[in-house]
Amino acid sequence: MAEWFTVSWFRITEKRVDRANKNQSRAGVAKFWQQVQAKFANWTGTALARVPKISIAVPDFKALKQQAVGCVASITAHVTDAEFMQQWNEIGLEFAAEANVSIAAKRMELEARYRVVDDAGIPF
Repeated sequence: MAEWFTVSWFRITEKRVDRANKNQSRAGVAKFWQQVQAKFANWTGTALARVPKISIAVPDFKALKQQAVGCVASITAHVTDAEFMQQWNEIGLEFAAEANVSIAAKRMELEARYRVVDDAGIPF
């Protein structure tokens, strides 16, 4: 952080900056400011490695479909056909009532977990 503040974010130059022609980068860093940069680098030590960005996980839809089929098969195996139809209707109604809320909550959870923020060059 100290390096970013003293090198990239703020600097003191050795001569006047040509602001009219927008050539601020041509002016070299003042000797005094180079000493400030060196003192901060000595005081803070070596910068830590950047934390890699988290890649977004893509669900395995084939595996999820197989899981759903397995759940339905488990329900079917434990009840009679009439009970299965009744329970399937109840599951359908419950799903319809809660699906939008559940889907929105899951999307928020995934966005929070895998959010990739553009750090605009800030090294922390």
